[in-house]
Amino acid sequence: PVTISNGAMISAHGYYLVADLGFSTNKDSPSWPNANYEESITLTNTNAGIALVDENGNLIDSVGWGDATQIDEGLYEGTPHTGVTSGKSLKRTQETK
Repeated sequence: PVTISNGAMISAHGYYLVADLGFSTNKDSPSWPNANYEESITLTNTNAGIALVDENGNLIDSVGWGDATQIDEGLYEGTPHTGVTSGKSLKRTQETK
């Protein structure tokens, strides 16, 4: 798990970019935003997900990709995205709850 610093805020319809170490200095395009937080992380391209939880462990939001039967509970809402490939990213375009 990644722990974002105390006091970090994500505005409504905003984002908070968590990226692997070195992303901001090694990104492919200078037009991409810098990460708000960098840490050594690894995400797989299949059967995974991420979740945002508050300091009490309450689920705020989550998104998953791959086969729902292979993803840990709480790491996706609705139906996980099935078209993830290496080198690509996901962007939610509508609320899933």
